[in-house]
Amino acid sequence: MITTDQRDKLRQFFGAYFHQDWDIEFGTPDQALSAFIRQQVERSALEELSRSIVTFVHEHPDDADLDEALFKELGCEYFPPGHGILTRAWLLSVAATLERGRPS
Repeated sequence: MITTDQRDKLRQFFGAYFHQDWDIEFGTPDQALSAFIRQQVERSALEELSRSIVTFVHEHPDDADLDEALFKELGCEYFPPGHGILTRAWLLSVAATLERGRPS
């Protein structure tokens, strides 16, 4: 189960990098993620966030529920299905990129 601290860190990440104007600031989801990774000093923070994302995904086995939770619980304004990507697949890809510590 996701902890309050994990949820807070997820809200901070998605709220800061995938806010209402994320596409104006960053252009693409990959560029937003790259900006976040470049600003992290400690690799452990990336790994911890990666694990939190995976836990969050597993807590929402229904795709529609996951879409809603990403927006309502974490404040993410990016909607992957609008770009032909399942939210689950996108989140797991974000987690894998964070785990690697560098964009693909």
